[in-house]
Amino acid sequence: MGDIADHKVTYNSEDDTIECSCKKFEFIGILCCHALRVLNLWNKLVIPPRYILNRWTKNARSGCVLDNNRRIIKEDPKLDVSNRFEDLCRIAVEISSKAAESDDAITFLSKKFVDLGMEVDKILSKSSSISNQQDISETITSNEKNAFQAKGLKKKDGGSRVKGHPKSCLEKRSKRKRH
Repeated sequence: MGDIADHKVTYNSEDDTIECSCKKFEFIGILCCHALRVLNLWNKLVIPPRYILNRWTKNARSGCVLDNNRRIIKEDPKLDVSNRFEDLCRIAVEISSKAAESDDAITFLSKKFVDLGMEVDKILSKSSSISNQQDISETITSNEKNAFQAKGLKKKDGGSRVKGHPKSCLEKRSKRKRH
């Protein structure tokens, strides 16, 4: 088994600061068991707020996230979509759980979900057609810019096949018909 190491824990009751020689909070951001034990001995049943970092809370993804040097960490753009999805799911589940108590409410909500789905499809088709039109117009303008560079058809060399490469039965037949 491993050696048992002694750790020195210093607790200041005036400003609720605690330090341990293992430095787990400084390295990982979580209070170690040694510090928690000392807080328990001092009958501190609530961890001081300075030791609950934002990254360990439920709301860690909302707003700006700061690193240890208080610099803003840039979010993943897909995270925004994920957060919106979670919010919509939560709302839908709340409404659905209320509606589940009545057959009439379920029928009503089911119809509304179908209507909402069609409306969302309309919105998405409008936005995708606008982006497709922009892509097509950008392609046309880029093709117009490159049009002056075309100098004719490029002739294909006959020696593009690797020697010894197996040929399909169609290639073999076409050679027989030529002869």
